[in-house]
Amino acid sequence: MAQQIRLELVQQQVERGSVFTAHLPQGQVARVDVPEDFVRAGMPVSVNGEARYTLFFRPVEQLRGSATRKQRLMLNPFDILDAAGNRAGTIRWVPPKRFSLFTYYEITLAEQRFQLYEVALGRQGIKLPIYRDDAQVALVEKDVLRPGTPDSYRLIINEGVDPLPLVIMAVWYDSLHFAGLEDNHVGRSSFQLQYTLSRRLRAMHDPDFKKV
Repeated sequence: MAQQIRLELVQQQVERGSVFTAHLPQGQVARVDVPEDFVRAGMPVSVNGEARYTLFFRPVEQLRGSATRKQRLMLNPFDILDAAGNRAGTIRWVPPKRFSLFTYYEITLAEQRFQLYEVALGRQGIKLPIYRDDAQVALVEKDVLRPGTPDSYRLIINEGVDPLPLVIMAVWYDSLHFAGLEDNHVGRSSFQLQYTLSRRLRAMHDPDFKKV
C-alpha cells in the first residue's frame, strides 16, 4: 500500500486576480498567480519564489461568436512554457471518444502525463481523481464552497509522484470553472450543488484511495 502526502491548495484574493499557494514536501512552496485576464496574461508558476513555468492560452479552435468564455477555454489547450520560454507541456480538456460517455482533463509536463476526472457528489463536494498509466495516483478534493469564501483544495498524492503538475492542474481546473466575474463564488449569497450522474464516471472515484 503506497504511502501518501497531503497538501492544502489555498486561494487568496489579490488586486486584479488571485494567488494559489501549496506547501510541497521538503519545505518548498508552490505559487500559481491567476490574473483576472489570465487568458491574455498567462498564469505564472513559481517554487520558493523561483519562476518555473507559465501557462498560456493557445486558441486553435475558431469558435462562433456566440460561444461562451468557458467553451472557448475548454475547447483550446494551454501551453506550459518553462522559465526560458520553451514549451514544456500542455494542459487540455479531452472530449468524449467513440466508446466513452464522459470527458476528462489531461496534463503533459516534463515527460509526465496525468488524467483528471471530475466527479461531483453534491454536499460531499467535488472529487477529482488523477490517473497515470491507468492507475490512480492522486485525489483532489473541493468542498462545497460557502458563499463569500475563496476556493481551496486538498491534494492526497501517492509518495513518489511529483506534486507540482498536480497543483498546476488543480489551479487550471479552478480557473476554467470558477474564475471570472460571472463564475467567481466570492461574494455570492447562494450556490448550486453539482452531481455527476454517469455511473462510469463516478466509478473513477475510489473512496478508499484516501487513507485515513
